[in-house]
Amino acid sequence: MSKHLVIFLLFLLITCNLGFAESKEIEQEETKVWQEAVKHNNLGNTYEEQGDFEGAIAEYKKAIEIDPTLVMAYSNLGNVYYKRGMIGKAIEYFKKAIEIDNSLPYCHSNLGNAYYQIGDYAQAIREYRIALSLDPNLAYVYNNLADVYLHKGKKELAIKYFKKAISLDAKFALAHLNLAEAYMAEGKLRWAKREYLRVLRMRDTAEVYREKAKKGLEEIRKRLREREE
Repeated sequence: MSKHLVIFLLFLLITCNLGFAESKEIEQEETKVWQEAVKHNNLGNTYEEQGDFEGAIAEYKKAIEIDPTLVMAYSNLGNVYYKRGMIGKAIEYFKKAIEIDNSLPYCHSNLGNAYYQIGDYAQAIREYRIALSLDPNLAYVYNNLADVYLHKGKKELAIKYFKKAISLDAKFALAHLNLAEAYMAEGKLRWAKREYLRVLRMRDTAEVYREKAKKGLEEIRKRLREREE
């Protein structure tokens, strides 16, 4: 082996070692940045849970400032604006989350919810379907998709997707209530009654859902009396 070749190989080895060390240092720095951003994101979660939306917004924005690629911070920020009724801002941040990573079904579902709130049913359906193409086992997305179809007057499609939601989660009380509502709209009182009763038979069902089921049964009794008169 020539002296020049030995020198070249030594130079290459030293360069590779330096490159590896530099790469390791960059990786460690990126990890520190990510951890700091996540810390602010988590603090935002705490503020949001406490109902301090201004504090939550400040922390989510701080997280994004530290790490502009932190998808969860954009999504969480969108959720806060959604809760405050600022749907335009919610859509803006849900879209930014998707621009960074379009493979997360919950981001598409959130965007669908926002479109639904402003009556853009076509876009809502599109986003729900994208979410389901990424994960076909999301009962809540099927429920939301069905709800859009119900509001569009497409009862058969609504019933189909409410049933799909329930097939994925038999204890999904809201889906049972929504299915009952769809049956009521079609005049299928017996089937609606069955869904309301299923909600009442569930253990640990939220009281608000139990009350809706009771009111639904009361409405069925009222309609049956009217039929007899």
